[in-house]
Amino acid sequence: MTDITTAAEVYTLLGDALWDYLPIEEGRILLRIERSEGAQRYNGIYMNDNGSAESLAVLPSNKSKAVEQLYQLTSQGGKNPWNLLYFTLLPGRAFEVDFIRDEDAVSSLAFLTRTRQLSRAKREAAYDAFMEAQAQAGAGRIFTSISQRLPALVGGWLPGWQRLVVRARHWNGGTFELRGFAYADLPDEPVEGEPFSVVQDWDLVKQFYEFNTNIFQTPWNTLAWTVRADGTYTLVFDWDPEEELYSPRPPDTIFPYTRQGRWQEPA
Repeated sequence: MTDITTAAEVYTLLGDALWDYLPIEEGRILLRIERSEGAQRYNGIYMNDNGSAESLAVLPSNKSKAVEQLYQLTSQGGKNPWNLLYFTLLPGRAFEVDFIRDEDAVSSLAFLTRTRQLSRAKREAAYDAFMEAQAQAGAGRIFTSISQRLPALVGGWLPGWQRLVVRARHWNGGTFELRGFAYADLPDEPVEGEPFSVVQDWDLVKQFYEFNTNIFQTPWNTLAWTVRADGTYTLVFDWDPEEELYSPRPPDTIFPYTRQGRWQEPA
C-alpha cells in the first residue's frame, strides 16, 4: 500500500472495507478502534433504526498501517494525540468520524510503567484491581451522562414526563438491544409507556457501547434503566435464563443488582 497523504484516503479505505462486508440500507455501522503505541484493537457493531445491534465478525483490521498514518496526519505530530477512533458508516456510504483521547487508557499505560519493578504475579493482581476500580468510575460517568441525555429525546413531545425507561438486552460484548419508553404517570399509578427511539442520539449509543463492552462490568443480560424527573436514575441488572445464548448465568453474582445516582441536582 502506498503512503497515505490525506485523512480522506483512510476514511475511504475504512468505509469501503465495511461496505464490502455489509452494505446497509438503514441503520449504521459503528467501528471502534483503540490505538496505543505499537498496537491497535478493532471491534464494531451494526445497529438498525429500531435499536437492535449485532457484533461484526469481519473488521478492517488489515488497515492498521493506514490508521497509523491517519494518526500521524491528525495528531499534528503528537501535539493532539488520540487513542480512540469511532468511524460510523451511514447508508449511501456517508460517514462520521470522532477522535477521542481516553484518559483511562492513558492512565492504564502509566500504571504499567510505574509497576515494572513488581513481580509478575503482584503486577497482574495490582493491574486487575486498578482496572476494575477505573472501570467502575468510568461506568459511573457513563451512567450519569446517558441519564442526562435521555430527557432531551422526549422533552419536546412529552414535556410532562415523569419516568424514562430504557430496556436493554445483552448477549455478548457487541450484541445488544435498546428500547425506550416514556411515562407521564406518577410512580404509584402505572400506565402504558410511550415508545421512543434511543438511537436518535448516536452519541448516547456510543456511550452505551463503551459501557457494554467493559470487560470489568459485572455480567448481566437484561437491564432496566430508569431516569426520573426528580433528577435520579436507577439501573437494575438481571439475568434471564431464556437469554443465555452464549454463556450461562455467572455463578458468583447475585441478581438482580442495582446502580443508582443523580443526573440532575435538586433545584
